[in-house]
Amino acid sequence: INFIKKGLFFFVAPSILLLYIITYSRFGQNPYFDFNFFILSYPGQSFINFNGLLFDNIQDFTYGYSSFSFFRRIIGLEYASSLDEAQQTALYTTGITSGIFYTFIGTLIINFGKNFVFFLALLSCVFFYKVLKMNNTISFFKFIPLVLIFNIYSHGAFYFSYGTEAGNLRIIFAIIMYVIFNISSNLKSSKESNTYYIK
Repeated sequence: INFIKKGLFFFVAPSILLLYIITYSRFGQNPYFDFNFFILSYPGQSFINFNGLLFDNIQDFTYGYSSFSFFRRIIGLEYASSLDEAQQTALYTTGITSGIFYTFIGTLIINFGKNFVFFLALLSCVFFYKVLKMNNTISFFKFIPLVLIFNIYSHGAFYFSYGTEAGNLRIIFAIIMYVIFNISSNLKSSKESNTYYIK
């Protein structure tokens, strides 16, 4: 657990510094540039978009059409063949443009609606409780969903990082690897518990 905390710290600190450098290189000549301007320009922009443009104005959702085309394809549903098509469909269906940052939660709401995202948030709490509760060690197979979620959160201030066909494939691959290593771990534990030693 301490390893995870240290990893988060060493990721967040350089990320903030990098964002500040990028923002300053673009807007440093602006006479109004200060730390507040930096916060609103990058880290805060998607939250403003989420609250001001999306949350109260979204009319419907796309059932995964915007960001989960590969999943729709493999179950035989109509899917977007290009980013432009996905964004145009999202605009027509939801009444808002999907081509700007809304945070990863905003992207999920565009795809599945507010109720589903709320339910997903509850499931996430249960998952983290099961994985991290009262334990200083984490099995290897549990790192796989943690890395997946970490990637979602690390980019999530801006967008959903698995919202492309390649991203969809990474989700599927992570699930397959989790199942394989989970079964392997359980079989190993079962074999060890059934082993008898003769003195």
